[in-house]
Amino acid sequence: MWAELPVDVADEPVDNLALVLRPTARILGRISFEGATVQPSAEDLRFATVVVRRLSGSIENKYFPVARVEEDRSFTTAGLPPGTYTLLLLPVTAERGKPYPEWTRTLTSPVISIDGKVLPGALIDLGSTDVSVAVNLNDKPSHISGAVRDVTGKMRSDPSVFIVSSDRSLWSRGASPYVFYPDRHGTYDARLPAGEYLVVASVDAPAQWWEVSALERLVRTAVRVRVGDGEKKNQDLTIGK
Repeated sequence: MWAELPVDVADEPVDNLALVLRPTARILGRISFEGATVQPSAEDLRFATVVVRRLSGSIENKYFPVARVEEDRSFTTAGLPPGTYTLLLLPVTAERGKPYPEWTRTLTSPVISIDGKVLPGALIDLGSTDVSVAVNLNDKPSHISGAVRDVTGKMRSDPSVFIVSSDRSLWSRGASPYVFYPDRHGTYDARLPAGEYLVVASVDAPAQWWEVSALERLVRTAVRVRVGDGEKKNQDLTIGK
């Protein structure tokens, strides 16, 4: 059961506190790895943990207790309240004097599926019953890269490059938009999962650019780019258009 406190708990005694217990469910999963990179061993997986992130439709997301990766690459989260979630596979602190295993840097682009069906935006809808997912990582991430220029053709390093799913229905569900920064030469390289995106460079994006209403304004001049698994697409961007 999940307990929520509807009032702020201060240092002083609180009267008439309401403790609401709600049913919870777990995310059960198994991780697989594909690619030329050496597959992580059971020993390597000691340096990995699954972090659960609850999405709220804004950048202010909530993180929940981690799940340990077992030797058979399975994991089970703690009970979670109903909501929309995504998963992150993160390395934990390596033993002193030892670097992180190579796979933590090369195996990326997680794809989450249920019964073979890929979940758009890697979003997991959790209700009152457990959900079983498959998490696949590979060492061939997709790339969108290019030059950022102003209307005169001058290369610019000061704009930010925003990349968001072209599926607007995912925005309000909390699918994470991406922001990348060009190097000093004015070029950017975005590594991200395969999919169709809206890509735009801006120097005056709204402060809360990740909010749905702000994204709608931001992408008015965006370019639509579809990139496949392991594909590299070149997309130059012009600000001020």
